[in-house]
Amino acid sequence: MSVVFVIFGLNSYSGAALQAMKLAEELVKIEVNIKIINIENSTTKSSFDGNVEQVIINGNIFRRIILAVKLFRQLEERLIHLHGFNSVLILGALITGKKIVLKTTLDGEDDFDSLAKKKLWFFYRPLISRISANVTLTQKTLRKNIKYITKSRIYKIPNGVKLNASNFQKTNNKFCSVGVVCERKGTLDVIKYFNDNYAKLDGSELLIVGPNDESFSEFDSIYYQKCMNFILENQLGEKVKFLGKRNQNEVYQIYSDCLALIFCSKREGLPNVLIEAMSHNCIPISTEIGGVVFEIIEDQKTGFILSNLSRRITIDEILKVQRSNHCINHIKDNFCLSDISKTYKTIYKSILTIEKK
Repeated sequence: MSVVFVIFGLNSYSGAALQAMKLAEELVKIEVNIKIINIENSTTKSSFDGNVEQVIINGNIFRRIILAVKLFRQLEERLIHLHGFNSVLILGALITGKKIVLKTTLDGEDDFDSLAKKKLWFFYRPLISRISANVTLTQKTLRKNIKYITKSRIYKIPNGVKLNASNFQKTNNKFCSVGVVCERKGTLDVIKYFNDNYAKLDGSELLIVGPNDESFSEFDSIYYQKCMNFILENQLGEKVKFLGKRNQNEVYQIYSDCLALIFCSKREGLPNVLIEAMSHNCIPISTEIGGVVFEIIEDQKTGFILSNLSRRITIDEILKVQRSNHCINHIKDNFCLSDISKTYKTIYKSILTIEKK
């Protein structure tokens, strides 16, 4: 069985792209051949575990799309898995006779309710009706998308993580936040929450991991300066540290070292950073993210959900959750990437089997 992944920005800081890469690695282990078309500006090929073929398409947006459609025509593979909505690529895949699995990656952006509000919905709607399967990350997005596609072609499959054998127990006052420094990710809210609740604790610090320069499109220099001004005004220079972009192993080590993750994002699909942190017993303290977080965290059992930023979570409460190991067990039972890859393989097989009949 062979499947083509179309990924947008594999060398960027895109959670959807990184999740697709990890899924590809798992699928190869269970004998699904994966070829990746990576659409972005970079010419650097990403490193994969396993035999994964990569093709990079770069240049301006029109050149990328034209080359991708030409490549579809040349491919022997019959199944295209799009990790994110792109109407022209869906059209190109359909014209060249491919079957399509479309993954909805960002609630409020490429869910079908949001697409229906756009001017080109008249173009999008017939394309969506022709895809073979739609994968949503959460029940919330599924409820939106199911209004536009038959029930038999829509699936809720969360993002996943590779499980860790270690049982991480920490007694420090280290906190972390992971994501591009921008308003959507709520970096300033994270810093304020740390300042209000943990900055005065002995040895406390907040490690902010993620791009903090203009080489990343979503980075906001004005917003970054607001963060720096707040740090200066509140004398947090020794407590709050911007680490910039880090590779995946470095991020995992930070999760392993930190007691808790503070996450104040405004809008997500299913945030990888939450489940990655939880798999390292780094306890999540998260805003509601429009309701998405309730599908990941059980308040006071596997983490903490902030209905507002005035709620204070004590160190004792965090340690209680950490010692219970509920976080790690919850990830093992619900977000194991190995199990998720088998679900995808079943869907691919079903689509390709129907095609042969």
